[in-house]
Amino acid sequence: MKKLSIAFVWHLHQPNYQTQHDEVMLMPWTRLNAVKTYSGMLKYLEKYPNLKLNFDISPVLLDALEGYANGTLSDIHQNLTLTPVEELTPDDMEFILNYFFDLDYNNVISKYPRYIDLYQRRFSKEEIDTDEFSMSGYSDIMTMFNLVWFTDEQIAEYPEVAEIAEKGKHYTNKHREILINAQRDIISKIIPNFKKYLYENRIDMLTCPYYHPILPILADMDTAKTFSLRNPLPGSDIKMPDCAMAQIEKGLKRTEEVFGFRPKGMWAPEQCISREVVEMMAKAGIEWTLSDETILSNTINKEFVRDFKGYHQDPYALCQTYSMNFENDKNIKIIFRDAVLPNLISFEYPNYDAQTAAKDLYERIKVVYNKFLNAPSENHLLTIAMDGENAWRNYADGGIEFLNELYKIISEDETLETVKISEYLERAGHIEHLDDIKTGSGINRDFRFWTAEPTKNMAWRYLFNVYEDLKRFEQEENIDREAIAAAYEQLYNAQGSDWFWWYGEPNDSGQDQLFDFLFREHLKNIYIFLNKPVPQNLEEPLSTFTGKPSRIPKGLISPTLRGKLDYEEEWRNSGSIDIPASPLLQENKLFNRICFGCDYENLYFLFDVNKYTYSLTTDDEQIYQVYIYINTGNEEYTAPVRPLNKTENVGTLLKSAYTHELKYTFMQNKSFPLFFSKAMKNNLWVMQKNNSVESVYDEVIEIKIPFEDLGVKANEKVDFFIINGTFGRVEETYPQDLWLTIKRPEKPEEKFEE
Repeated sequence: MKKLSIAFVWHLHQPNYQTQHDEVMLMPWTRLNAVKTYSGMLKYLEKYPNLKLNFDISPVLLDALEGYANGTLSDIHQNLTLTPVEELTPDDMEFILNYFFDLDYNNVISKYPRYIDLYQRRFSKEEIDTDEFSMSGYSDIMTMFNLVWFTDEQIAEYPEVAEIAEKGKHYTNKHREILINAQRDIISKIIPNFKKYLYENRIDMLTCPYYHPILPILADMDTAKTFSLRNPLPGSDIKMPDCAMAQIEKGLKRTEEVFGFRPKGMWAPEQCISREVVEMMAKAGIEWTLSDETILSNTINKEFVRDFKGYHQDPYALCQTYSMNFENDKNIKIIFRDAVLPNLISFEYPNYDAQTAAKDLYERIKVVYNKFLNAPSENHLLTIAMDGENAWRNYADGGIEFLNELYKIISEDETLETVKISEYLERAGHIEHLDDIKTGSGINRDFRFWTAEPTKNMAWRYLFNVYEDLKRFEQEENIDREAIAAAYEQLYNAQGSDWFWWYGEPNDSGQDQLFDFLFREHLKNIYIFLNKPVPQNLEEPLSTFTGKPSRIPKGLISPTLRGKLDYEEEWRNSGSIDIPASPLLQENKLFNRICFGCDYENLYFLFDVNKYTYSLTTDDEQIYQVYIYINTGNEEYTAPVRPLNKTENVGTLLKSAYTHELKYTFMQNKSFPLFFSKAMKNNLWVMQKNNSVESVYDEVIEIKIPFEDLGVKANEKVDFFIINGTFGRVEETYPQDLWLTIKRPEKPEEKFEE
């Protein structure tokens, strides 16, 4: 009986959230994903004896799992959870209220009524009020944040955890300690369980480059020139092939240290591949790797056609095995994953019940099988390869029932078999030879998620400059060799894909400032370890990470301009942008909050100045400037933003043209007359002397702009954004990536009584 072979490949990865190897993690996601997801990926092998799976655990994740298991590693959230509530500081309380609700409401928080109550109380007020919660409330928040990561099966396995889940509220320090200890116990079993099934021949272990870098552009940024990208690349001089090779070899070595064997296969991070990278893998002794369907499509100049349901019309080429030959008899085999199925698993199937979703995927697999019934070859491999963690957050139960049902259906079908890739390749039969392979990634075929965006480009430039410095330091006669080795480790860490993924557009982690902080800390450490001066640019964030409005306007406002801090009442219905400080750093931000809104006649702004800014300088005559750029859409002419950007980070807002400009200049104890300008012919700004714009500055800045001065009528809208642009240079933008919009309301018809 002809069978279709199916290779499930689950890639597990988290970046290093430490600033140095002996520091705590700044984020808890490694620990929590380990409990909820990594620990359960193997349990299906117990239920289905014929099931075989393939896994890649990034070496940097292996480090973290070992650290959590042996107690040498912790994270800020964990340490805070273990802190007696009576010892919590006001900063601790604020951190808890900010970051212990950072979970999906529908799939996670809603599991427990107490967590729902705490969540609703937390967000019922516009501002954080640490006095809103008792010590028992803080204890319950921390308990719930950790409890929701336990699966039902784990809760049943740990009686003390089951008691905590059943109790529901009024948790003590002891309860939180029980949860953390149970988590540590669960994590301690992960690597031993992988070893067990590896030695039982039930799973195949791949490896990947140590810190999960995007290898093609790390080796040679020019490889990205293949694509028509929206923005320029950071520079043709950026080439670090020695680092790319080191990441490959370090990954192999670390996986071998943990599991006792040298992996045959390598996962290319984000399915990013190039001829140079494949050759590096072959030289390192890698026997096979895998990439994406779209890369194969570009390589063999064949688009894989699907019908209206997404079923393959001709999957033959996709299910083939390929090989490439290099100098010195180096050879490597390449397989290519289906590009559609991972997206279905991640984004579509969570919307359906487990049985329906699993049946749909099974039917798609059977369509592929039926295509091969009359094929001359006996061996065909359908590869389903994807992240082994991110998809499951979209499922109410973490994807447990879906995977269980899927594996069950496949195991019961004699025409299908799950395989270890290394075993399959030993009997693959006919192998197609490739003379070359096209460069690309598994996401849109290009590298735009990691480069060719202003902030990402700047990060690459920072990285390469530090790389060149380190090369020079390495040549110094009296340099400490151990310090050089430690410095290189920091460099490799900074090359990870995660930092570039979260910089700039289009991704937003919600904590981008922490990713930026970690990236720059790794680069700064290189200079610190070698007793060299830290470049000033590494001290400053690459971007401000002020995103979308914290609140949109709820109604009309008509504040009296007084410039006082007690603005809550008159500005209650306004929209606002809250500018958070990092939980780790006291940021030099100019404003704590910006409020905006309107009534029938006027547009209003309020700027709550961060007084900490004033303490950073002894010059009480330091000048600060605010620009408001407005586009009404009604004017014949527009003009560009006048402040110059201090970095390459020129986003959409700064590139656009506007109809009106307001510039406001102030010092600590003084303000200057504002300037209100209108765009004219030839991209010029002309100051409008005859206007009714008003401003007041005392404790806060308040500004009123009449709609009449903007030429805006009832039911017409204005788009605007704000710049902190001291001395004609852009420091920050509010927001960063989208316009704010307000529509002038129409007055209701006045009614007269006879």
